[in-house]
Amino acid sequence: MEGDWEELLNQLIAGDIDLLGAVTYREARTELIDYAAKPMGKTGYYLVCATRIMSGKGQGLSFLDGAVLAFKEASFQFSLWESYLERMGVHAELKGVHAEPDEVADMLISGEIDAYLTESLSEDYFCQGMNIVKLAEEDCYFATNKQKPELKTQLDAAMEKVQQLHPFLLDDLQSQYLTPIVNSMLSEAQTTWLDNHGSITIGFLNGDLAEQDPVTGQVNGVLAEYMATAAHTLEGRDLTFEARPYASLDEMLAALDAGEVDMLFPLVRSLYYGELHGYRFSSELLSVPMAAITEQANFIETDPHTVAVPASDITLKWYLSEFHPNWEVVEFETIAACEKAVDDQSVDCLVTDAYQVQSYLKKKANKCVYLSDAKRIAFMMRDTDTTLLSIINQTIAMMPGSAMQGALTKYVTPEHVTTLTEFIEENAVVVVLIVTAIFAIFMLVIYGFLLKAKKSEREMALLNDDLAIAVQSAESANAAKSVFLSNMSHDIRTPMNAIVGFTTLAVRDIDDKDKVRDCLNKILSSSNHLLSLINDVLDMSRIESGKIHLEEKETNLSDLMHDLKIIASGQIHAKQLDLFMDALDVTDEDVFCDKTRLNQVLLNLLSNAIKFTPAGGAISVRLKQLASTTKGIGRYEIRVKDTGIGMSADFAEKIFQPFERERTSTVSKIQGTGLGMAISKNIVDMMGGTIEVFTEQGKGTEYVLELPLRLQAHQGAEDKLDALNGMHALVVDDDFNTCDSVTRMLIKAGMKAEWTLSGREAVLRARQAMELGKTYQAYIIDWRLPDMNGIEVTRQIRALGDDTPIIILTAYDWANIEEEALAAGVTGFCSKPLFMSDLRDSLLTAMGRKEKPVETMASVLPAQPVDFKGKKLLLVEDNELNREIATEILEGYGFIIDSVENGAIAVEKLANAKAGDVDVVLMDIQMPVMDGCEAARRIRQLADKDVATLPIIAMTANAFDDDRRETREAGMDGFLSKPIDLDAVIKTLESVLGGRKS
Repeated sequence: MEGDWEELLNQLIAGDIDLLGAVTYREARTELIDYAAKPMGKTGYYLVCATRIMSGKGQGLSFLDGAVLAFKEASFQFSLWESYLERMGVHAELKGVHAEPDEVADMLISGEIDAYLTESLSEDYFCQGMNIVKLAEEDCYFATNKQKPELKTQLDAAMEKVQQLHPFLLDDLQSQYLTPIVNSMLSEAQTTWLDNHGSITIGFLNGDLAEQDPVTGQVNGVLAEYMATAAHTLEGRDLTFEARPYASLDEMLAALDAGEVDMLFPLVRSLYYGELHGYRFSSELLSVPMAAITEQANFIETDPHTVAVPASDITLKWYLSEFHPNWEVVEFETIAACEKAVDDQSVDCLVTDAYQVQSYLKKKANKCVYLSDAKRIAFMMRDTDTTLLSIINQTIAMMPGSAMQGALTKYVTPEHVTTLTEFIEENAVVVVLIVTAIFAIFMLVIYGFLLKAKKSEREMALLNDDLAIAVQSAESANAAKSVFLSNMSHDIRTPMNAIVGFTTLAVRDIDDKDKVRDCLNKILSSSNHLLSLINDVLDMSRIESGKIHLEEKETNLSDLMHDLKIIASGQIHAKQLDLFMDALDVTDEDVFCDKTRLNQVLLNLLSNAIKFTPAGGAISVRLKQLASTTKGIGRYEIRVKDTGIGMSADFAEKIFQPFERERTSTVSKIQGTGLGMAISKNIVDMMGGTIEVFTEQGKGTEYVLELPLRLQAHQGAEDKLDALNGMHALVVDDDFNTCDSVTRMLIKAGMKAEWTLSGREAVLRARQAMELGKTYQAYIIDWRLPDMNGIEVTRQIRALGDDTPIIILTAYDWANIEEEALAAGVTGFCSKPLFMSDLRDSLLTAMGRKEKPVETMASVLPAQPVDFKGKKLLLVEDNELNREIATEILEGYGFIIDSVENGAIAVEKLANAKAGDVDVVLMDIQMPVMDGCEAARRIRQLADKDVATLPIIAMTANAFDDDRRETREAGMDGFLSKPIDLDAVIKTLESVLGGRKS
């Protein structure tokens, strides 16, 4: 329903509507309406101001003195803002208006009003060059009618479910729908300002992201890249810039205050400093990753620290005050003095940008810790230059997202210059060899010239070609590495920032269980995403080095496809997509293959389809068995198709190359390593198959896999069953391929089968069959039919007095329709994709020839095993946090824990132990002094056989097959990979301790 705010609120209170969105919380309203437990988002309050009222005015809201401030007529906020302005000492004329955004913009330009208070921003305001001031924001909620408490209960449960399935949905919606639109056209006010002002003058700190050539006077660096790019970003006019170098920040500030320059660069975007001293900052131009250089072995960023800072580096002090206010700044005259303070350990660290890290680590044994927050670089200008601010912000918004970050990488990566003397001293043997080689080559070249000048010319030409190719390859490799590192830096920092941030919030609100639970859910989601990124990189590394091997095991294709559907269902529902899965002509379900690797390929393809398909789109997965000419080998085709954004033809040719990601504004917002498709292609190649991609921008993508799989000797149960022989069935589905496939399966099972594409025709056929005395013995009906759904078809068949078993065929989760379907007379359900085994079991169950399987619900945590009470466990782990976590968990299951920090101590402790002192050893692999495998070998050689044969379980982050093999060869009894799966830990401990008593 549509209507004015007051109108809709009154209808909600009266019960005419059930649900109203975007309602801000007011105590007075709680007597009239109910609010959802969780907010649906945030609403902001913005002042849209004509430029004329902000020029030359002081700070705060004083520019509103004497201004005409307009509100939406009959706004609930009117009286609130009236009292607020009075408290702030601002005297403005308040006026209620009823107008659309374009009409408001005209009123602001004409002078009828000076400012407009709104909760939503329109493109019209940006097109007309208005100044936007964000005053405040607050949570907004869904609200329900007070007389319908059950609706609020359902709403709260639904929002909780959405939160679990998509923890970052609100952030995604905020960025997708509420990001202000930036126009590339200059407003009349901006054009007038440029006409009167001319070139924009930028004062810059010489040598910091920008540098002037002392001979030519040319400016180089990031600033030069900005001026060249920004000059042509706005339509209708090119901008001109002039840059002036300064030796210190004090000189730059003096020049800005005197009007010699219009703005300064590079400044850390500190809004607090700007407000304090009367300056304004532009939008963020670029961010510089930061790192701490320290001598501490265990440096934790969130702890208080002392940090050495050059006294003249004001921008670094701004950065530290904003992101690390609990760090104590110790000033030194020079950066060399800061380094010495770190070396002497009189301070904990010094902070530098990440691009300078190598210059500190090259000659020292310092440790580098990358910090969570980057230094945000922006332009700074006078508080009164609001028109200039709007122009600069437009140029930044219109630039390609990676332009300035690319310039940063290009200009600030340090190059260490080694003198000839240093090189000779450090590489004496190499120098002798090089000189000898050069002399030999020189003599050979001369000799060659003397003998055959023409031949030498040809050889030199070929050599030059080879060198050019080598240089090109090296440059391409370097570029690929830079792109990969840039992507990984962003993609890894994104979940890491979430983990650090939500951990901080959980600690802060430790007494609020709901908030802590919410934070922990988001931390878990971010951790899983980070783990998937790491797994991608490690998988690609092992595939390229040839260290990965396929493990063929007995696999059922029906189980594999249904597992795939279950895994993807959460993401599918979260993005409101439709997923269709089916199987055609699959006569051989039981095969040999590496199920884990094949599942990895299919999940990669399905995850990509989900990522790049907008809400409301559709994804299909179809498995088909092809004809095979090789005995014992089945050929299978798998198609994964989506209706997403598609790809360009150029990128489609490179999609299977490592680290490749399409450079578009849409794709750049989606996280990933660019390795998933390369890994998938390698796995498919190893399986002897092929993978192709068919795509078109704006229309979607389809991947086609063809795989040869070895067949199992016995394909499940016999297809033809006496219990079904001669029975008559009707198949109802709107997809011809599904009808054809299911019909052939029924015939193969010994039944007679017909099919129809219409629900109405199915009811008609059922009636005719009853009238002729040839009633069907089974109906298989699709849930979603175009004319009427499967449940309605069932109702109408039952109304005829037909009690034949009816099976609903569906590609969806039937939990939500099960009650209604059973009430309508449905006998059972069968999930797509449909295989012969699924159809056979469903028919036998529906006809009472087979018992319905009992469903069991798995618990989130493993059941606590009583046998562990009093068991003594030796935990060998060098990481203190890991020891604390493992101890806390295992003590909860009854273990008595003794922990040590390396293998050498573990061996010594067990050498002095007696039988019964320890029941099991949990052993990390990578540890100082003595690693886990060596410790295990020495324990197995102990004289006391009871101790020497203790169960030893490896617990390690090295999770590959050769790591497992190494632990077995060292004499270990089990293997657990980190991050620890608690269920796997408990099952492994139960296995090794099953026959031992404490």
